[in-house]
Amino acid sequence: MNKKGFTLVELLAVIVILGLVTTIAAYSIFNVWGKSKEGLLKDRIQSIENAAITYYSENRQLLTESCSINGKNYNTCKVVTVQDLLNLGILETQEENQKITNDVTGCNMVNDIVTVYRKNNRVQAKMTDIKSNNTTC
Repeated sequence: MNKKGFTLVELLAVIVILGLVTTIAAYSIFNVWGKSKEGLLKDRIQSIENAAITYYSENRQLLTESCSINGKNYNTCKVVTVQDLLNLGILETQEENQKITNDVTGCNMVNDIVTVYRKNNRVQAKMTDIKSNNTTC
């Protein structure tokens, strides 16, 4: 008897193996994609903080508020939004309508809070309230 082709069991085994390999590959790709978005967001936050530091280092007289960061009190602070930094012209965006997007959630970051403060006579900034992390924007 001349036997040509594959049996149904062999074909099903190949399909199951291909399905498993595809599932593992897709999981890995989505995992890398998510981590890259988180990395982009960290870079964007760092850029926002650096822009605030640069501006308020040159304008220290504007640090007139009191604030608390991580339980530590500071007497020379300024709490601003990302929109305030855009309005001052110290933060630039390539996106239309002066919008900065949170890469993880896709939400607009203009209402996120940046606290600028002096510590050891150096100006520092910290994103203290990232409202755009909320997925319902």
